[in-house]
Amino acid sequence: MQVIVTGATGYLGLHIVAALAEAGHAVTALVRTPAKLGPLAGQANVAVCEATLSQDDRIQQAMRGHDACIHAAFIWGNLSDDLELRDTVASAKLFDAAARAGISRTLFVSSTAVHRPFRRRMSEDDRLVTGDVYGATKASNELFLWAACASRAMEGIVVRPGPIVGPPAFPGGAFRSPSRLTDFVERARRGEPIHVESGAGRQFVSASDVATVIMRLLTSNRANETYLCVAREITPWEAIARRIVSMVGSQSPIVVEPRSAGQPEPTFDVGKLEAHLGIVLESERAMEAHLMHLVRTG
Repeated sequence: MQVIVTGATGYLGLHIVAALAEAGHAVTALVRTPAKLGPLAGQANVAVCEATLSQDDRIQQAMRGHDACIHAAFIWGNLSDDLELRDTVASAKLFDAAARAGISRTLFVSSTAVHRPFRRRMSEDDRLVTGDVYGATKASNELFLWAACASRAMEGIVVRPGPIVGPPAFPGGAFRSPSRLTDFVERARRGEPIHVESGAGRQFVSASDVATVIMRLLTSNRANETYLCVAREITPWEAIARRIVSMVGSQSPIVVEPRSAGQPEPTFDVGKLEAHLGIVLESERAMEAHLMHLVRTG
């Protein structure tokens, strides 16, 4: 299959390109800085297209001849720079370009952030009432994907990962960490207290598992579907904090504070992903590798 990938040099994007290439797909990596592809750029079935999401003509030309598109890019920056508007416009144009180029299937990497503010139990059937700009941007982009699919004969898939963990795709490759994990490490290095709420945690997901899910969905008979992509189990913040303190060799005390009365523990229902793909995700090993890399690199 001929697959074009945006955000190919990002933390998740590199895992996606590596998985596609290993499976024998012909990959076109849409990138701003080809050098960030590292060893992947030297693989025979990986082509490089140097472009930005704002180069409409270049994007349209690059789409030609491909069977599928994976949109994993996001325009990061300050809110004062209207990043949400620029990302939404770029995504809307990209989805339209894919449809007009005759691409049969486009996968969009969204986020569980579209569900904020989080509730006790969340699923793909929830009506979205996003509580922040990032979540609203991802939700808007989902709608533009469905609009492009409706206007032309293109199938769409939305994948909503939770916080992504795991090592880089290769030594020196891009790495991004949930801010709270980084904060825990910094506090441990300084010997400061680390505050967590009793019983609180998150459903994380391995970067390599997200890549595997996307690979499966590329060739699945499922179409025009949305999938939450997180581990079934909740990883407690307290357990993460204690592991970090141990890794750092810190004397930081772990301060466990009581939960607010009646405050539910948000949980994402992954039943649809498990039923449709027959896989159960776990994040324990990826979390361990993520924390080791974070502690080692600082």
